[in-house]
Amino acid sequence: MEGIAKGPVNHRNVGYAERWELLKDVMAELYLGDKKEKLKDIVEIMKRDYQFYASLVMISLHLSSRALTQFYIYREPEYKRHFRLWGMKKAIPTKKKEKICRELETRAQQGKSSVVLHKGRAESQKIRRYLKERTRQKISVPPRFSVGIVDAGYLSGHALQFGNKV
Repeated sequence: MEGIAKGPVNHRNVGYAERWELLKDVMAELYLGDKKEKLKDIVEIMKRDYQFYASLVMISLHLSSRALTQFYIYREPEYKRHFRLWGMKKAIPTKKKEKICRELETRAQQGKSSVVLHKGRAESQKIRRYLKERTRQKISVPPRFSVGIVDAGYLSGHALQFGNKV
């Protein structure tokens, strides 16, 4: 990984909370960086590259009178909790998306092109997806169907969305 110092961080002499703070920048780059790793992948990378085992839970199973099987589970909720405490979010809130869309529409009417930056990163794909979804919602229910009772005969098979038949 570029820009992230790899290698073991000595956690033996550092408390649990300090370990999180030492690796905060690494986790932020993995979670919010260019690759935007999935949480389960971050857990594995932190385990493999940094020997960081957050929320390690050991489970012991007695399969027979002599056999004891132990395995470890690495819980993701601890990562989610810390990301929330640090204010790390991948999503753009709806109110911000609406404001961005209004600005984009205004600039488009003026003939200006725009690049959307959210927290210093270009997020045009998220805004484009939001605009498409908003447009679909506006046209999915035509105004004549929005109020009142609709005759089921009018809704014949091929006219329904998603191939449903009446």
